[in-house]
Amino acid sequence: MCFEVLFYFADGSIFVVDMSSKALFSVKKALVFYLGTALLISSCSARPEAKESPTYPSKTSTDVGQMSPAPSDTVPASDTLHWYVYLTFDDGPQHGTSNCIQVCKDEQVKASFFMVGMHAERWPAGKLRVDTIRQGQPQFLLANHSYSHARNRYRYFYQHPDDALTDFLQAEKILQPNYRIARLPGNNAWSIQHNERSHHLVAAVLHKLDSTGYDVIGWDLEWNFRHNNSRPVQIPDTLAARTLQLLREGKTRVPRHLVLLTHDRMFAKPEDAASLQQYIQLLKAEPGMVFETIDHYPGVAKGSLASAHPF
Repeated sequence: MCFEVLFYFADGSIFVVDMSSKALFSVKKALVFYLGTALLISSCSARPEAKESPTYPSKTSTDVGQMSPAPSDTVPASDTLHWYVYLTFDDGPQHGTSNCIQVCKDEQVKASFFMVGMHAERWPAGKLRVDTIRQGQPQFLLANHSYSHARNRYRYFYQHPDDALTDFLQAEKILQPNYRIARLPGNNAWSIQHNERSHHLVAAVLHKLDSTGYDVIGWDLEWNFRHNNSRPVQIPDTLAARTLQLLREGKTRVPRHLVLLTHDRMFAKPEDAASLQQYIQLLKAEPGMVFETIDHYPGVAKGSLASAHPF
């Protein structure tokens, strides 16, 4: 029996095979017969088509772009499932503080504000902003950044440790921070669980604060500002990339935990407040990213409520 068989391929092409030069049937009948046979064989031998799994996130999963919640009230240093970023704003209350508050509210992230007692005392609107931060816990944390900010005479300030301690205690009375957590003006120093790390110039002040129950917080990365106009130096993309690099390479004081230093006044202009928001959004796009207040930083004591101390 001689015939030609037409094979139809998925891409739309047709292939004709000449099985013999002798035809017992007309080409038309042969084609109909063998095409029908081919279709019958195909339908009998074909396996059910496998369904592809959807590539979009399921409704029950944690979608990229959503901030992962902190696993518990106390952040363990050994947590390897999350990245922790601690947004800290220094020198407030200032013009720009309100924008920082609003951006964090809009993005639903936590932040800590290290504030200066003099600024709150001498600026009528400043006290309202301090109250907003203090009462905004747990989203916000109010911390002590001294009364005078050393009046920018840092060497003199740190060479007189008793006066410096008095300065911090004066700020405590005015600010009434949530906890005894402080940051030194103009210096990156740490003291947590009596583990003190600082430049020798500030060591005496750091030790006095530690002795009075203060945890002192430094920083792992700074968002720099131009000193002629206080506007941010790094663009959000660059800063976010550096943040992730330090976290992934373990180049922070505590692995997987990064403290970012910024200043309220950097974000007084709407376009700079938008940069802050963009930075936060870039980090939120990373799976497992958590924004926390500094009282959740590993080792920080939360038992020393400032409100419990006599003024």
